[in-house]
Amino acid sequence: MLAGKTRDQPVVGTDIFATLCEITGAPLPKDRVIDAVSFVPAFTGKAIERKGPMYWRCAIAPEEFKIAMRQGDYTLLANPALTKFEMYNLKTDVQQKTDLAGKEPGRFDEMKKALQKLNAEIEAEGPPWWKGKEAAPKKKKDAKKLDQLSWREDGATIGHVHTTSLRSNYTTDVANRSTRALR
Repeated sequence: MLAGKTRDQPVVGTDIFATLCEITGAPLPKDRVIDAVSFVPAFTGKAIERKGPMYWRCAIAPEEFKIAMRQGDYTLLANPALTKFEMYNLKTDVQQKTDLAGKEPGRFDEMKKALQKLNAEIEAEGPPWWKGKEAAPKKKKDAKKLDQLSWREDGATIGHVHTTSLRSNYTTDVANRSTRALR
């Protein structure tokens, strides 16, 4: 263990699920997409190996941007319709002041396409009300049924989280705390 040390590697809430599975020896479910990774390697000073980008979605965020994706040091923010985007380098601009979408068009186009594809996959597996196509279930019985069918907590399909405020720059990382405000 790394007592008294920090690791500067980003993690997302769903990584807790994969981490607990690894610690307890429980297998990850095979019947659904799990984009979470265990951060157990960070406890021993090793890098966290992520196969895909990190994804956030927060339908109730007060900001215009309610969807985000992070690849390496870069993050791409998007509005729910995926018609407006901003791109930032979190290593050089942690407060997300300088939109790089126009300055790095190649990276921007690549990340935009990746986010659109990932978002479509996630929407395809979520319940209709989560996508804003119909109201949330009003009866507890209906909500419980949806929980069982989609194995979700608070509307988030396991492996996909949408409980992080995007523009307010709350990030989850192993480095200092589980969640810290950057602004």
